[in-house]
This record gives sequence, structure tokens and C-alpha cells, in this order.
Amino acid sequence: MKGTTMILTPLTPLDAVNEILSAIGEAPVDTIEDSGNIDVDNAYRILKSVNRQVQIDGYTFNTISSYPLIPDRFTKEIAWDSTLLRVSTTEGNFLRNRGGLVYDVTNNTDKFDGQIEVEAIVLVPFEELPEAFREYITIKSARLFATRYLGDELAMNALMQEEQIAKIAVFNYELDLEKPSMANNTDISNDLKRT
Repeated sequence: MKGTTMILTPLTPLDAVNEILSAIGEAPVDTIEDSGNIDVDNAYRILKSVNRQVQIDGYTFNTISSYPLIPDRFTKEIAWDSTLLRVSTTEGNFLRNRGGLVYDVTNNTDKFDGQIEVEAIVLVPFEELPEAFREYITIKSARLFATRYLGDELAMNALMQEEQIAKIAVFNYELDLEKPSMANNTDISNDLKRT
């Protein structure tokens, strides 16, 4: 990579893969499905992995505070939703995927008498992510791809700088939506009441 090239915010996984390929000087492609190109396959695999890794932390766009898990009325089993990255119950039960079914590790069962409300972190499709996240995920993927398959220190440093800028944009996006304030912080508001 000669100099630095600012990655454009991709709209689709294909756009993202092409940005990743351009970061190492590769030509764009028309498809990511059955491309027969090992670089395309590796770029797409890294993109999907980074997308999952980033989203698992839970953000305003992919955290659902009241997500219903509804058992089949005959089997009393709940099919695991493959978009679930993490779930937590208000009772503190630990739930996980076991053979495609929701399994309550705490109570050692996959049978449920009624609906369970959980807080869920769900995997949002790449093209539905907020712009700041699409850009961050693409740049992070490009850096990982360049590190693994190119080894050009100049390119990696440029991508690392772009990644830091994109990470700040993600942080600012979340701050703008959450509108945190000192008054919303219970520790600070309690301290203010005492004075």
C-alpha cells in the first residue's frame, strides 16, 4: 500500500470486501459468493468474524431489553435464534444454545412452561448497521487482513490510525444516542443530594 487511503463507508458486505482488498492493493470484485478467489474468501471470512466480535459487546442498535423466548406448546422447547449473541435473564439464569435449543444451565433443562423475557444482544446484518459501525468493522477487518496476508508495516500503521479514528466515531455515536449526563449517574446524583 503506497501512502494512506481513507476507506469509504461501505453499504454492503461486497463493498466492505472491496475496501479490504483495496487496502492491500487488490482489484475490486463483482461478487463474494463462490468467487474462487482466496483473497476474497479470506476478506469475507474476516469481515464476518469482526462483525460478530464487535456486535457481541452490545450497543444501542443491537440490544433488546425485553426479548421474548416462546416455547413450543407441545414440546415445551424453545428453538435457539441464531441471531442471538448473548442473553441474560432478570432471574440471573444462564441460558445458552444446546443442540439448536435454548438450554437453561442454571436449572439444567431445555423445557419451559411459559415465555421467558430476556435481555438480548442480537446480530444485526452488516448492511443494517449504523454507518459508524460499518466503517469501523471494515477498517478493523482490513487491518487484520493486511496483518495476516500482507505484512506491510506502513500499510498496517495507516490502517491502525484509521481504525482508531473509526473507533472514536463509534464511541461518539453511542454517546449521542445515550445522552449521558451527570444527573443520570446515580452515584453522582446521590452525592449531589448530600451536599
